[in-house]
Amino acid sequence: MALPGMRDFNAQALRKRYYIINHIRSVFEAFGFEPLETPALEAMTSLVGQAGQESEQLLFKILDSNYQATLEQIAEKTSANDVLENIKKQPKTFSSKICQKGLRYDLTVPLARYAAANRDTIPIPFKRFQMQPVWRGERPQKGRYREFYQCDADVIGSDSLLFEAEIVCMIQIVFEKLGIKEYTIHCNHRKILNALIQKVMGTDAPPAALFQTIDKWDKIGHKGVEKLLQKQGYSENQSQELTALLSQSKPMEEWLTFLEIQINGHNEGKEGLDELRAFWEYAKKMNGTEKVSLCLHLARGLSYYTGMVFETTIGNVKMGSVSGGGRYANLTSSFGWQGVSGVGFSLGIDRIYDVMNELDLFPDSLEGSRLAMFVNFGSQSENRILELLSQMRAEGIGAEYYPSTAKLKKQLRYADKKKIAYVLFVGDSEIQQNTVSVKNMTTGETESVGQDDLVAYFKE
Repeated sequence: MALPGMRDFNAQALRKRYYIINHIRSVFEAFGFEPLETPALEAMTSLVGQAGQESEQLLFKILDSNYQATLEQIAEKTSANDVLENIKKQPKTFSSKICQKGLRYDLTVPLARYAAANRDTIPIPFKRFQMQPVWRGERPQKGRYREFYQCDADVIGSDSLLFEAEIVCMIQIVFEKLGIKEYTIHCNHRKILNALIQKVMGTDAPPAALFQTIDKWDKIGHKGVEKLLQKQGYSENQSQELTALLSQSKPMEEWLTFLEIQINGHNEGKEGLDELRAFWEYAKKMNGTEKVSLCLHLARGLSYYTGMVFETTIGNVKMGSVSGGGRYANLTSSFGWQGVSGVGFSLGIDRIYDVMNELDLFPDSLEGSRLAMFVNFGSQSENRILELLSQMRAEGIGAEYYPSTAKLKKQLRYADKKKIAYVLFVGDSEIQQNTVSVKNMTTGETESVGQDDLVAYFKE
C-alpha cells in the first residue's frame, strides 16, 4: 500500500490523467507558453522565506547524507542534554544544520530560481508552463494529497494586466475542452483587500498576518474568521464589520463603483482598483468574463502574492479550489534578479481528475490502449501473424500477440481485462483462405477480413 497521501496509478487512471494533461498543454501552447521542467529537490535556502510560515511548515526536508558527522561536531561542543534542549527550543535552526535540501512544494519558486539564473538568455517576458509533481506534508483528505501534480503557466518580466486576462481565458478554454461547465473563477486584488482591511481594522493592522486568517474563509466560514480576528486582538465590531464587507456579492461593474467610494484616499487601494479595471477591460475584449466573479474575501495564503489573485471552484461537486494563482513582485529578488514582476496560475490535475470522475466526464474511448490482439494458435500461424502485427504497428494501429498457446478462454479473458476492442483469429482455415477472423469484443460479432486488407480495415 502506498504511503498516506500518495497513490499508485494504474493504466486506466494514467490514461485519464494524460487526457487532462494533453488538453491543458494544448491550451498553454496556444497562448505562447513554452515547456520547462525543474528538479524535484531544491536547496532549503530557495524554499524557505518565499511562501510564508504556514506553507513552509509543510515542507518535506531531506536529511543530508553526512548528517551524522554534523551531529558529532555539535556533540563535541555541547552535552547531549543541551543538544536536546536546543532541538526543542529551536527545531528549525537545528533541522537547517542537517537538512539543506527539500522537495519542492510548488512550481513557482523553482521558476523564479531558473529565470534568475538564465535571465540573459530567456526571452522577456518569459512565458513558461510546467507540469510536474509537488509535495506537501498536509493531512490527507479528499482532494488533498501529499504528492500531487500541478500544471502551471507563468509570465515573468511584465507588469501588463493583459496576462491576468489571459489566465482567466485559459482556464475557461481548458474547462470547456474537459466538459466542465459549472464553475466560477473568483478574483481579487491584494492591494484592494489591504486597503479595506486598513480602513476597518486601523492603519497599523498587519495585512500579511490578516491575509492568512482571511484565507481560511472557505474552511471555517465568516463566523470562524471573526473568532480568529478577535483572538488576535481585534474588537467584535471590527471583525464583524470586516467580514460583512468581504462577504458581499455584486456584478463587477457595481463592484468597481462601490470600491471607488470605499477606498477613497488610499493610494495603494487606488492602484489596485486601477489594475482591476484594466484587467476587466482586457478580459471583456477577449470574451473572458463570463465565469469571472470578484470575491473580496479571496486572499490566497502564499505570502508572495502582491496584486491580482485567482481561484477556481466547481459548482456541482464538493471540492476545494481546482486552480489558483496571482501576481507576484520581486519573487526573483532572493535569487539576485531585482525588481521583476510576474503572474501565473496552477491547475490541480488531481482535483480536476477527481471532479471529472465524479461527474463521469471522461470519454469511454480512454478505456483501452490496445485496439486488437491476435490469438496464439501455435507455430503453424505464428510467422504470418507476426508479419501482420508488424504491418499494423508500423501504421500506428495498436495491436499485440498473446505470448503462449493457452486455452482460448484464458486468452479471451486477458483481452477482456485489458479492454481490447477486437480479437483476431488466424487459424488453419484463415491461413488457407488468406483471411483474418475479426471479433468485436463489444458486440460479439465476427467478420472475415482479407489479410492484405487488415490495415485498411482498422484505419477505416
